[in-house]
Amino acid sequence: MKKYSILLCLTTFSFISLACIWDEDTIEMERQRFPNTLEIISGKFLRHSPEFYQWRIKDREAKLKAIPKQWNYYDDLAVAYDKIGNHAKAIELMLQKETLHPGQYETYANLGTFYIHYKQYQKGLQYIDKAIKINPNAHFGREVYQKYLVEYALTKVRNGKMPLPLDTLDFAEERNYYWFVKRKMKQKFDPKAAIKGVMGMIKFGNQDSPILFEALGDLLEGEFLHESYDGTLLASLAYKKAATLVKSKNSKTRYLKRISVSPYLNPKDDININSLESTEYKLNQLYKDYLEQAQQLYQQIRNDEVTWIKEGKNPEEEFAKKYYENSPDPTATFTIREKPVDKVAEKQTISLSTLAIALGAGLLSFLVIFAISKKKS
Repeated sequence: MKKYSILLCLTTFSFISLACIWDEDTIEMERQRFPNTLEIISGKFLRHSPEFYQWRIKDREAKLKAIPKQWNYYDDLAVAYDKIGNHAKAIELMLQKETLHPGQYETYANLGTFYIHYKQYQKGLQYIDKAIKINPNAHFGREVYQKYLVEYALTKVRNGKMPLPLDTLDFAEERNYYWFVKRKMKQKFDPKAAIKGVMGMIKFGNQDSPILFEALGDLLEGEFLHESYDGTLLASLAYKKAATLVKSKNSKTRYLKRISVSPYLNPKDDININSLESTEYKLNQLYKDYLEQAQQLYQQIRNDEVTWIKEGKNPEEEFAKKYYENSPDPTATFTIREKPVDKVAEKQTISLSTLAIALGAGLLSFLVIFAISKKKS
């Protein structure tokens, strides 16, 4: 505990932004289709502009003056302040809410995140623990993985500094985030739930955190290693995204090195290399397309919100009408192949339609024979 206290006092982790926030948009966005992995990595999902959060601050402050005990206005206002970087004000608002409406899950979830953003990690972890005790399954269980990610990041500190990538060793050493969470959760560890949890942190929290994308890559690599080569390629894209979010050339090089070992890590003998390279090419092309679409989507949202605000319209209502009611086609996604297709087994497998025809013909023959024998008797 003493070691953790020393680490938690450090102020070198400004790039740690691991979020499980809760406001009006969180509720509505979680009703929408959750973006797939490639969309999360590329940033192709709904998110608000800085101008929107400035508008929401003015709007919620006015509403709180009129109805000072409306607790959800505190959440909306605090999240808006956190989004524009005023973490101290966000914490202040949540503490005010706690005095008026004590013991709410949303309060503790927000406070945990805001304290982490404010580099007060010990307090942040304390409030995350409180949120988990009240509602361990909220936000797809993200608080649990947020807590472990903060703890994992702190274990990587050396001489008051945190390296990027956090995992500088070979994957086989079992030292990255995947293995950290697996050891923590033991039999309860569900890699797919962890992946969804980190994806949620990116979507609802910080889309520019290299640590989050590194953690996502670690989980994808660990979950799909030797099972799905599409999955390891997605891990490579997560590391590639992390490399674009760091300024240090050394960090960029290390992330790119992770990419070079990810897709072909100890491949099995029966892999069709040509097929694998084709999948890699397809995924990289799709990723480039998604990046372009993500930039266009965000710019469109920002232009819309700026226009709505200038015209005196309510951007929340206009956003809901345009984007929540017209969510993208959920089938237009890149599907992860869980395991390489076994062509031999595939040929030996009888299709359901063929089986149904065979059973039907057999039943018909039985009825005909039965009818003839009945007639003779």
